[in-house]
Amino acid sequence: MRKTKFRWLALLLAMVSLFGVLAIPASADYYYAMKVSVYYKDESGKTLAPTFTTTVNATTTTLSVPSPAVSGYLLKNDNDASVPYSRMEKRFPASNYVREGSASYTVYYVKASTVCISYAYFDRSGRPSESKMLTGKVGSSYSVVSPTITGFTPSVSCVTGTFQDTSAGKTVYYYENTYQISYDASGGSGAPATQTKKHFTALTLSKVTPTRSGYTFKGWSTVRNGSVVYAPGGVLSANGNRTLYAVWNEKTYTVSFDANGGTGAPGSINKRYSAPATIPFTEPTRSGYVFRGWSPYSTALSAMYLPGDYYRSNVSRTLYAVWEKIPETYTVSYSANGGTGAPATQTKTENIDLTLSSVIPTRKGYTFLGWSKNGSGQADYQPGANYSVNESMTLSAVWEVHTYVITFHPNGGKNAPGSVTKTYGNDLILPAGVPTRDRYDFLGWSTNPKATAPTWAAGGVYTEEGDATLYAVWRERYYDFSVLDLTVTPDTAKQFESVSVRFRLDNWDRYNAYSGIPVSVWIGDKEIYSTTVDFVAYGVNHVTFSLACGGLEGEQTLTVWVNRADYRNEKRTGNNTASATFTVERVVETNVEPVSEAGEFYAGEEVVTSFYIGNEGMTDIYPSDHLRADFVVYTVIDGRETALVSAKWEQVVVPANGTNLVWFKWRVPDKEVGRMCWAQCRINSDRLADERNPDNNSREFAILPQVRSTYRTPNTRYEEKAPADYRPDAERPASKSASATWTQWVYENGAFVLKKYGIRASLTRPMLTPDASCTTATKANGIWQMKSGYGVNLRWRGTMNAVSGVPMAPASSYTGIQNVTALFPEYGYEAADGRAETLVPVGNYYQFVGNVDAGGARVHFIPLYHQDGSYRVVLKTGGIWTPAGYLESVRLSNEIVISGTVYDDWYNK
Repeated sequence: MRKTKFRWLALLLAMVSLFGVLAIPASADYYYAMKVSVYYKDESGKTLAPTFTTTVNATTTTLSVPSPAVSGYLLKNDNDASVPYSRMEKRFPASNYVREGSASYTVYYVKASTVCISYAYFDRSGRPSESKMLTGKVGSSYSVVSPTITGFTPSVSCVTGTFQDTSAGKTVYYYENTYQISYDASGGSGAPATQTKKHFTALTLSKVTPTRSGYTFKGWSTVRNGSVVYAPGGVLSANGNRTLYAVWNEKTYTVSFDANGGTGAPGSINKRYSAPATIPFTEPTRSGYVFRGWSPYSTALSAMYLPGDYYRSNVSRTLYAVWEKIPETYTVSYSANGGTGAPATQTKTENIDLTLSSVIPTRKGYTFLGWSKNGSGQADYQPGANYSVNESMTLSAVWEVHTYVITFHPNGGKNAPGSVTKTYGNDLILPAGVPTRDRYDFLGWSTNPKATAPTWAAGGVYTEEGDATLYAVWRERYYDFSVLDLTVTPDTAKQFESVSVRFRLDNWDRYNAYSGIPVSVWIGDKEIYSTTVDFVAYGVNHVTFSLACGGLEGEQTLTVWVNRADYRNEKRTGNNTASATFTVERVVETNVEPVSEAGEFYAGEEVVTSFYIGNEGMTDIYPSDHLRADFVVYTVIDGRETALVSAKWEQVVVPANGTNLVWFKWRVPDKEVGRMCWAQCRINSDRLADERNPDNNSREFAILPQVRSTYRTPNTRYEEKAPADYRPDAERPASKSASATWTQWVYENGAFVLKKYGIRASLTRPMLTPDASCTTATKANGIWQMKSGYGVNLRWRGTMNAVSGVPMAPASSYTGIQNVTALFPEYGYEAADGRAETLVPVGNYYQFVGNVDAGGARVHFIPLYHQDGSYRVVLKTGGIWTPAGYLESVRLSNEIVISGTVYDDWYNK
């Protein structure tokens, strides 16, 4: 019975305790503490952020804990952005006496994946590249529409994909829009070629001007028969395709009339290009002259035109009056020009010489030299000479004044000024130049060689009359300079950096100041800095300057000199110089630029792409620097760059401050037709050479692979008449050779050698002969004659040869001839299917494609409608690539004479 009571009591206490855990009083005054903990972990259980802890009343229902952002992670469950109290797991102690429970929750994070979308602009607008960063969970998808930007076309309209385990990047390329600007000569000829304008770049119009007989070109209009809007070489800013039309003015010419010394000349007249002009009936007048007519020459003695005559020349000019003079008389007078006793006035008759008076004037202190006709001081005439000029004139006496010689004596010095001349009655300014004397100061000049004080200073005024010798007056001086405290900071720098050079200069003369004392700084035997300094007596100067290391390399000895040219004359000669050393570490600076190419990129054909590698440094780049050029042709597929072709040029060498040429021979991929690709060259990509600025080490340009067209011509067929587009007078293309030369630096036997290479396409003539089926063809004097309607065969040996006087280029630097097209006169030498023929190599020759309708014969049929006369085929060759660019040639076949048609042979039979 006692045991049963104990069991019931224990059960009662347990129920009371359980009731205390599960039943929390709802009274607002009741407080039950709950310790809250929120954990932040990844899926492996690793803690990513500090645990959030706090204590709240168990009755609280508004608590919500925001989850922290963790770099590189995202919430596994988006609902865990904020954890409410209701979501937490609660625990309560079993004891009714422990009144504190706990609430906990674990927030899980997963790794975040990022995708960077870059927007690159291929233009010159200066628009910077932009990018957009996307963040998401692995496996989720994204889609971003490419923004629309005025003047650009994006490579893809929308970037899509799925977030992967690793971060990724995609690039959208924006290409600048272009427009075609064409020219219409509006009845003239020689209009400029069509130009291409870029959207963000104003176009400088062609300076080529058209011509039109009888008209003057004024400029370009945007509409036909409009007014001038643009001048040749002007700037066009508007975007869009457009045609500019030439504006013309009919030419006119101006005929002016010059009275040629008279008055009353008629006004100018205008002459049109197509009609004569009438000489006016108005006649000029001139006192003492008779008018005889008009001449294009002002000195003419006879007239070419009379009033009322027709002027027919299409040129602007001035017509001069032609005069016949009435003889006149002239007066010749004399001026003594400061003297006395001038001759009396004389009279001269026109065209009759006058004998000048023999009377000579006089002037005290002067010698008479003759007579001047314009007062210039030059004796043009002597007394009693002939005067033949037909004009009145006053002749002035020319006088020579007395002078004295002043000589300068250095008086123990040297470099005294040279003698000077003093003119009587005029003050003399003594020379500013002074003599020199070691250890003495020049004070001035004196007539006494033993004077201690000067009478005249250098550059002073000297008023004495008569010849004289002036002696230098000297004062002895002290003379000594020194260099101290030379430092170079820092003592180690890289090429093209700068170091600071500082030193002290002293003047040890306590009594004299000095100016312009030369200071020079040397590295080895090269002067790198020079200046002059001014010293006060017993003064000190501090010199500081920045020295650019440039292309120096290794340990350098820097030496400072003061008064180097004259230091041996100083009191002390061992204190004028000081030296210090510093070290310059070598760096490499390179750049790359593509060589301009004009060819198209055809699938399956070989191409040579070349680049100039620049050395911006002042030291050479040797093979030992291991500089490498990496070449790649790539395209963008699904936002990723995919390499199609790659090559390397090892151990690039470039002279200091120079460039060198590298090239890569590759084949255009067949599978990329119509897809935009890029050819890129990157220099020093793995930084084998120490380079401080690699930003200009990569250049690329866009290419668009395409399919080369092939052409075939039809067989002979019945034609009642020639087609409407048949032009028997079609202009035949001129023969053009194809050759190129280029140079490249190589490093041989310890030295740079500039080598030159070249290639030339075959100059042989294509041979055109009648087909064997044409049995009526004949050959005379080396020229075949045949009838139209028959076939002809063609053979041409197309090879690549050396340029005369230039070594043959290595085969790795160029391609062979990859396309030969035959152009025919009956089709106006036009390259189009049905009008031209693509040749194929047969053995060592290019020939027509075998014609299945002619038993496989390699033949081209001359149409029946081809008129009689000369027949020549033109071969246009292409596909030749070199480091210097793309080459094409034009070769003309031999001549065949067409006489009659195949019908003539049938009729004769």
